[in-house]
Amino acid sequence: MIHGGIETKLYAYLGGIARDLNAPLLAINGMPDHLHLLIRVNKNRADTEFMKQLKGSSSKWMSEQGKSDFQWQKGYG
Repeated sequence: MIHGGIETKLYAYLGGIARDLNAPLLAINGMPDHLHLLIRVNKNRADTEFMKQLKGSSSKWMSEQGKSDFQWQKGYG
């Protein structure tokens, strides 16, 4: 689902979310079915809370872009 037409916009959106959560995105890359993000972690926020906000907001955004069946996998690594 993450193809060339939406990929650049999604990456920018994820970078904005991370920046707003005071955890800058240092690098991002991925494949059509998954992403890798390198983030400077803000230890004032739990990792689980950060990922909840990152995944929740980006899922809503993807839905607004016409990708209503988009969803992230459960958990993170």
